[in-house]
Amino acid sequence: KARTEKALREAEKVSGVILPLRKQGASLRSICEVLNASGLKTSRGTAFHPSLVSRMLTTLEAAR
Repeated sequence: KARTEKALREAEKVSGVILPLRKQGASLRSICEVLNASGLKTSRGTAFHPSLVSRMLTTLEAAR
């Protein structure tokens, strides 16, 4: 449960970026490029990758 809550908190931090881009039809890879270009980092301090963005989108949708 704690892992799920942490995942939701991390996804919510970037939801303002990933949700609008996804609604516009942006690919997971292009969303990663936007996140990485803006200097955002994952909770581990690394760059975003498509599979992480996919999991974040799934987490945000499940929370609704």
